[in-house]
This record gives sequence, structure tokens and C-alpha cells, in this order.
Amino acid sequence: SARLGTDELERADKAGKPLLLIVEDNFDVRKYVISHLEKEYRILESSNGTDGLQEALKHIPDLIISDVMMPKMDGFEFCRKIKTDERTSHIPVILLTARASKESRIEGLETGADDFLTKPFDGDELQVRVKNLIDQRKKLSAVLEKKFQKIHTSTDLDFTDLGITSMDDKFLQKAKEVVENNMSNPEYSIEDFASAMSLSRFQLHR
Repeated sequence: SARLGTDELERADKAGKPLLLIVEDNFDVRKYVISHLEKEYRILESSNGTDGLQEALKHIPDLIISDVMMPKMDGFEFCRKIKTDERTSHIPVILLTARASKESRIEGLETGADDFLTKPFDGDELQVRVKNLIDQRKKLSAVLEKKFQKIHTSTDLDFTDLGITSMDDKFLQKAKEVVENNMSNPEYSIEDFASAMSLSRFQLHR
């Protein structure tokens, strides 16, 4: 279950600490991961892929760490669902695996995983990998913000030069179209925008 409630998450979100989702069925491994990250990040945790997917869709974390071997839904399928949903496809995913084989890594890459750690792994290495992925995403977000600041002067915004995925592009193009179609409506609100994007206001903000 989540370590923070929704109201707490919304308040903490304003403090600027990135939100991580840890999906791991082994209690000890989950607590080991959390122990190395909880000082710098806000933490949500789930014990299986099915619950993890619900948490990801509800809270839109900044990064997900998931085990591969889990009940209900394994990490590969979980990652595939995250990366093929336009609401979550932008979220970096680190897979934890006990198998270091080439076949296992290829399977993970095919699901869209951004990084791997083989058990047993070093907590310091985990911290560095998490930080690097979040920093990369922040840089991309800064570029996207500049793109959207130009939306009132250009109808030809192109996202293909940013190195983002096709699902990211689909989401951004949809957001662009919604904004352009409602720019002349002074009554159009953030709630209307969120509804058009099939997100809550909190999800849209994140």
C-alpha cells in the first residue's frame, strides 16, 4: 500500500521532492530499496504489479522501480503497460532482476525499461541511477516547457527532435490540440483541460 495518502502527496508535491513508486513483492528487498531513497524522495510502495499499476495511474510518479518476478503481474508486463499508456509512458522505469542473462535484458528493453539492476545490488548505485534518470527527465521537461510557451505564436510545434517516445509525442500532441481548440474561450479552466486529457487536476499538474 502507499506510504502517503493523496492529500499528503499533494501537499508534499509542492515541496519539490520527486515521487517514487517501488513495486516489489519481497518485503525485505522493498524496505532495503526504500531505506536508500527515502531521505531524498517521497515514496509510494506496492507489493505486486497489479496494485503498482493502479498507484502509477493514480499518482503519476516521477520514477518507478519494479521487480521482475512478482505475483499477479510480472515486472515485464507491468513495465509494458506503463510504457504503452499515454498517461504514464514518460515515467522512467528501473527493473530489478535476479537474472543477468542477455535474453532477460533484451526482454526488459523490449517493454521500454530505462535501466536495470541485478540482485543483489548496491544501494549507492541505485541512488545514482535514480538521480540520473530523474535529472534527464527534468531537462526534457524544461525543453518542453519552452516549447509550450510558444504555443500562442506557432501552430507548428514539433516534438520529434526531443528524443521522446511515440507515446510521449501522442500525449503532447493531444495536449497541444486541446489548448489550441480552446484558446479563444476565456471560461476554459484547468479542470476542463484535465478532463479533456482524461486526468485529474493533480495528475495533470504532475
